[in-house]
Amino acid sequence: MANLPAYPDRFSFGRIFADIGRVVVRACAPLALGIAVLAIAPVVITAQPWLHGRADDPAFRLLWVAVAMTKTSINLIALAVEAVLITGLSLQALTAAAWRTLGWHALIGGLVTALCVGLMVNWPAFLTPLLIFVPRFAGLSWMVWLAVLVSQLLVSVSASVAVSAAIAERRFVGSAIARSFNLLRGLRWRLVAIGFATLFAAAIGQGVIAAALHAAGVATYGLGLGRAILNVAVVVIGAPFQIGFVSAFLQARRIADGPDAQELHDVFA
Repeated sequence: MANLPAYPDRFSFGRIFADIGRVVVRACAPLALGIAVLAIAPVVITAQPWLHGRADDPAFRLLWVAVAMTKTSINLIALAVEAVLITGLSLQALTAAAWRTLGWHALIGGLVTALCVGLMVNWPAFLTPLLIFVPRFAGLSWMVWLAVLVSQLLVSVSASVAVSAAIAERRFVGSAIARSFNLLRGLRWRLVAIGFATLFAAAIGQGVIAAALHAAGVATYGLGLGRAILNVAVVVIGAPFQIGFVSAFLQARRIADGPDAQELHDVFA
């Protein structure tokens, strides 16, 4: 770990790609196992139909909404746990920090922060099931998902490195988000680019996989195998971008705070 080059005093997309490669190579096994168990397994389970009934039955509709919101909550928690895992492994690989150095308090703070940031982006997912009670608004569900894009923009410019700040600096939710907002001063549109690259890659990946599933005769609408595969694709595609946000945090901290004590020691020793 000691041979890692120091972070530059200017933001570099090239360093992000290099850091993603370093983390994948140095933490491949725990990264793959953790994502499979903590993220992929839950989203596959929630992609399965949990109940069957008639949509015109008021009792079924109420139960369906409760189940849909439960599934959304499980997915939100799973993605938050995945974000903490990837952030911790990335910090370990890129800064030589050990899990015991990070501490459980830092990981808990990171988890709560990840949940809050995830809710800031995906809150429309909790509103979508409620449209079943207002049939005339069913055709406007696209507006709900448009809100996801707007939320992604707002999070990208303010809280996209909050989880990294919470874990690396042992901050809790409010302090971590404030730290993220301050670190991104002058770098906001670069983080927006990373955020929208994540969405674009997920959309393209899902489109390609959906076409392959359609050719194989596997339905991609509704719940079942097709939905599960598409959800897994989103998790897998999002993993390297999460590493990219950690790299962006380390670069932003270097730009905002200047060289750390170790860098100064290496220069003047």
